[in-house]
Amino acid sequence: MAAAVVTSLNNVQIRVGGQTDIGGGRENQDMWFCWKDPQGSETTVFGVLDGHGREVGRLAAVTGRDAMMDWLERPTSMALFRKDPVKAFGRMFAHAHLKIKQNFRHCLETTGWQVDEAPDGFLMRRRHESQNWSCLHGGASCSVMALVDGRLLSANVGDSSSLLCLSEMDKIAGTMRSVPVPAQCSVRLCDLGTTNLHQDEATHNKGFELEKAFLADAQANLSQPKGEDSTQTAAELEERVDQILASAVLSNSHALPQRAEVLPVEPCLGFVVTPDHSPEAPTEFERMRRTRCKPSDPAVPELLMVYDSPSGSGSKATCPPIFEVNRTTPNTLPAVTNKGKYYKNVRSEWASLVATPPTARFQDALAFTRSLGDFHLQSYGVCFLPEVFEVDLNKLLPNNSQSPSKFITLLVCSDGIWDNWKYDPLVNFIRTREHMVSSPTDPPLPAGVRMVSPLTDGSGAQLSANKLIEKNAKLASANFGSSADNATAVVAYLWR
Repeated sequence: MAAAVVTSLNNVQIRVGGQTDIGGGRENQDMWFCWKDPQGSETTVFGVLDGHGREVGRLAAVTGRDAMMDWLERPTSMALFRKDPVKAFGRMFAHAHLKIKQNFRHCLETTGWQVDEAPDGFLMRRRHESQNWSCLHGGASCSVMALVDGRLLSANVGDSSSLLCLSEMDKIAGTMRSVPVPAQCSVRLCDLGTTNLHQDEATHNKGFELEKAFLADAQANLSQPKGEDSTQTAAELEERVDQILASAVLSNSHALPQRAEVLPVEPCLGFVVTPDHSPEAPTEFERMRRTRCKPSDPAVPELLMVYDSPSGSGSKATCPPIFEVNRTTPNTLPAVTNKGKYYKNVRSEWASLVATPPTARFQDALAFTRSLGDFHLQSYGVCFLPEVFEVDLNKLLPNNSQSPSKFITLLVCSDGIWDNWKYDPLVNFIRTREHMVSSPTDPPLPAGVRMVSPLTDGSGAQLSANKLIEKNAKLASANFGSSADNATAVVAYLWR
């Protein structure tokens, strides 16, 4: 398939607001941010991180959030985003991932723990030499959107997702209505998590080649003085990434996400921009199989992919498997069995997990297949590298003064929001006419802002975020009671 070309627009305007709610928990492990280029380019980057892990979930989300904004302010970052957003997102996510490990270690050591790093890269701790090592578990999902020189870009790992909807205003009648998001308005620029796995469909255990390249770069830059880049490492990384990307283009495996794939297939009221990183995603099964397969059965990943069961022995190995593998044609994607035990949200999606095998030194499980942190699970195939998409704003915001004004609404939310909504009702709820039409008169965010808490200026985007969180809290209480999850939403309005 030929690569899709998206032309940038220089007259796109954006307003952003964010809000969060602790839900029924004792600690809010959700974080959100909005960053605007201090150099005055109008580049705006915003996102949500949802931490997990009883002891370090909040630390993972805070660290990842701050590390991403720090990386954006490095001297070469904006130039890289303009030249190659795929590499830019890869470096930004790798920087946040490694910074999380650094802060995990620092937190443990300053609270009296002995810390050691296993050969596979995960952290272990103990209080005294006489004790056995235990594994540190935790990390964060992350979804980020960026408006760079009129290009709308998306990158994510895990289940913090982004939803796009489109509204049209009749200037004469003064009415606002939802219009379908057109088909094929978004293109996958690259899936960094599978880029080095395309070359040979019959191979497995292809390792962590691209992850290691990005982490080597991140490690070199963490040791540099603040605000500087390791020029030699950046050049080496760019050369190695180019080699891997070129090999993927030459041998594009049908069983893995396709570069230049355009979505959605059909027009829809609400378009989920971010791809599926749930354990029920067949392409994630194939990615993890090729990364680290089961030694005794190369047709499946070593990491278990199962439906969660609320009862049983406690071992995830006894949970029903998600996939049925076609043994006669091993390179085809497996079939989803749909034998879940309970639903995790109001869209009737099964609760599912990836989990370490019974033979693992430490037992571990996670409700999605990619994340920042989760270093033990990363050694089995969970991945910190995102899939990168671009939304074609030309198809959504035509520059025609004779047509009604169009607004894009972007929602970037943690699963504490998505658990309580079906997509179309959410689109209808968030489409508030007065909030949209006030946005062009709302003051833009100042250059250099690092917004991590709600605005108090009464802007339309902020009022919409407040409204969504307030309604979601009521739904979460009704659906989940005291078990309601942390919930965070960033609302952005875009127009020309």
